[in-house]
Amino acid sequence: MHNKTNSKEGYSIKLKEGYKNDSFCPCIYMKILENEFAIIIVYVNDINIIGTPNELTKAIDFSKKEFEIKDL
Repeated sequence: MHNKTNSKEGYSIKLKEGYKNDSFCPCIYMKILENEFAIIIVYVNDINIIGTPNELTKAIDFSKKEFEIKDL
């Protein structure tokens, strides 16, 4: 994963999209709605995204716009 923005901007972008940074583990971003959720886990140059189908699609599409990623 290559960030198109610097890490501080990437952090701000995720917060603007409704994600909250986990206070215990800063590499985890969570967006939890009433019936939907998405969790983004970043480790060095890897990213894992899990969630309900609707939020998963939104998280992947958003991440592809902000970062250079491969869907493996």
